Amino acid sequence: MDIRWTLAASSDLLEIFDTLSEKAPVQAARIVGEVYDSIGRLERFPEIGRAGRIDGTREFFVSPFVAVYRVEETAVVLLTVVHSAQLYPR
Repeated sequence: MDIRWTLAASSDLLEIFDTLSEKAPVQAARIVGEVYDSIGRLERFPEIGRAGRIDGTREFFVSPFVAVYRVEETAVVLLTVVHSAQLYPR
């Protein structure tokens, strides 16, 4: 199954990198790489995430981030990547 990144999800990952790289550029690249690689697992295991808060979505945790996606017939559509605190404020 293919993974399709929406423009919003791609922008989210770039924004995460930009924010992290202000203080720690080497770690930012490592963290964003790990997030990207982990999301790649959805290609083989699209149901690995739990049911999302919005109907028809799923949430895959790549601590401390959450990838929100939708499973379609032939692809996993990545909708957004956010820090978990944005979805689950205390």
